[in-house]
Formats: sequence, C-alpha cells, structure tokens
Amino acid sequence: MTTSVLGYGGYAVVTASDLNSALERAREAPPALIISDVCMPQGNGFEFIAKVKQDEELSAIPFVFVTSTATDEQSRQKGLALGAAQFLLRPIEPQALLDLVAGYLKGPDDG
Repeated sequence: MTTSVLGYGGYAVVTASDLNSALERAREAPPALIISDVCMPQGNGFEFIAKVKQDEELSAIPFVFVTSTATDEQSRQKGLALGAAQFLLRPIEPQALLDLVAGYLKGPDDG
C-alpha cells in the first residue's frame, strides 16, 4: 500500500526485498527518505536503521518506520532511540502518508 500510494503521489519509489538489498540500494543511490517496516526477511528494521545510521553517507537521511507488526510501546521507543524520525502504525490514511513524505522532502526554497 505504501509503495502504490507514493507512486500515485508522483514519488519515485525504490523497494527492496530484505535488509541486505535495502542497504545495498541505499548505498548505490542514497534516497531522500527511507520508509521501512520493522519486520523484513533476513533481518529486521531495527538492524536496518542501525546500519543506516552507522553509515557516514546515509546517516543524515530521515528514516521513518511504518508498521503493523511491532505495535507495542517498547518497539516504538526502540525505533526512535535508534534514530527514526517517526514510528507510525498502519493503517495510515493515504493522504496522511503523502503529507508526511512531502514534509520530509521539502527543499529549502519550498517554504
């Protein structure tokens, strides 16, 4: 749902099937924003954000969790402590997601 909403909103979306490919793609072409679930094959979102924040080339990229699986307060606190800008729970309204992304991708001249 996230991918289709963002694509419909005009954003270029790059997806990855697991932690290692996500990290590889981010390093190949650093994105303006990373949106990740906590649960993923071959690792998890907490490991992913830790690797992103340790990487000098990627560490400044805003990282947002959007999840329907790690819904407890402990998971939210862990994600934020690891450097996530936000930790959101699904379902999320499509317009709210588009507004969130637009807020992170505003350039300095966009107001």
